[in-house]
Amino acid sequence: MKNTKINLIKLRSNVDINSIEMFHACLKYNAKMAPLVNPELEKWPIYLDYWNELVKNKNIYPFKVTATFDQITLVGDYIKSPVKNSNNNRTIFLLHGITNTRYWIFKQVYLFLQAGYNVVWYDARNHGESDEAATTFGKNESSDLQDIINYIIEKYQPENIIIYGFSLGSATVIMWSEIYHKQPNHNNDNIKLLICDSSFAHLEQSYVEQINNYSFIPTNLAMKIFHNQITKMTGFNDLSLLQPIKYLKYIPKFPVLFLHGQSDRFISYTNSQELYREKIRYEHPIKSKIYLIKEALHGQSFLVGDNREATILDEYNQPQDKKISELVFDYINQIIK
Repeated sequence: MKNTKINLIKLRSNVDINSIEMFHACLKYNAKMAPLVNPELEKWPIYLDYWNELVKNKNIYPFKVTATFDQITLVGDYIKSPVKNSNNNRTIFLLHGITNTRYWIFKQVYLFLQAGYNVVWYDARNHGESDEAATTFGKNESSDLQDIINYIIEKYQPENIIIYGFSLGSATVIMWSEIYHKQPNHNNDNIKLLICDSSFAHLEQSYVEQINNYSFIPTNLAMKIFHNQITKMTGFNDLSLLQPIKYLKYIPKFPVLFLHGQSDRFISYTNSQELYREKIRYEHPIKSKIYLIKEALHGQSFLVGDNREATILDEYNQPQDKKISELVFDYINQIIK
């Protein structure tokens, strides 16, 4: 991570400098990252070996899709599960976080492929192999998601679709609900549920929380700095467009599973709690659910949550006796009969 101007600010004691620098860098991020497989996966030999086996057996089908919003090229893969079972009629779309590439979430890919699910993943605009374009924290990315859905539906005709997003990807998934509601599309008929991992509820609030926690900058000044940066970066003057919580009203009957690490210092788990409470306001009966992984940092829901010693709490603050992947698969099975 390059140094940012945040180093010039007088910080409070016991600061997690990486957390605030990461947030600041996310606001400024506008560069391509090399989507090299080995550097992303080599620290996890089991995943690299598994990927190489998928390549060898020709389970990977690369694709390129032109974004309808601005005609940039989005790059990804359709991966057919090598496991033959009743889950082969299920396809999960996996969306990565900001400053990552699709390879960063390979643990999730591995889990779902091993369970028999087919996988779709792609590099978000301005990331990896996809073209450079301003990152808009889920807004324009939601249009890209619909483009990918349209392509995959027309090419592979998946029967049951789940969409999983992490961080930026999670905000994208939630904001996509406006497209689902306002632009009815038969390609969306087979989408059964959404999984939102570590999303922010209000982008500006998350930024200000970082500033307030780690510096002596007054809140009103922090808000002004944030507004200027976001407007310059995205072209949006109306910051309400970047508040995922305002989009949940568009999917009152659509079940959503929220995941978040309680030790997340980048985006507080209270964001997912707020999103969950807002979501169930529109549900009758309630089908959505939330799991909090007590020891997990940002991006560690599955990494830590699959440790048998991890503490996982549900919406009633009740501890669970299963790994997070088992809980996720159980939830999917409840929704998709």
